[in-house]
Amino acid sequence: MTKPTTLYADNNILKEFYGCLNTANASRNSQNAFSGMYLPHSDVFYVQQALMIRTNKHIPLREVEMHMKENGWNPGEN
Repeated sequence: MTKPTTLYADNNILKEFYGCLNTANASRNSQNAFSGMYLPHSDVFYVQQALMIRTNKHIPLREVEMHMKENGWNPGEN
């Protein structure tokens, strides 16, 4: 039996995303609205969840991504 997982709204990503959508709709310029938004690669979410299952600790996405890059992960490579 697998352990149930709890998903966290880390760094308010959804709130920030919807805020950018509102800005884009108001200004009709979506490129500028999303330019400053931090949206991690999907790999970072998977690694964060795996770490949470193994350690029972929540590690922020930015920290997970930083450690992944320090250990040679490159989001541009498959």
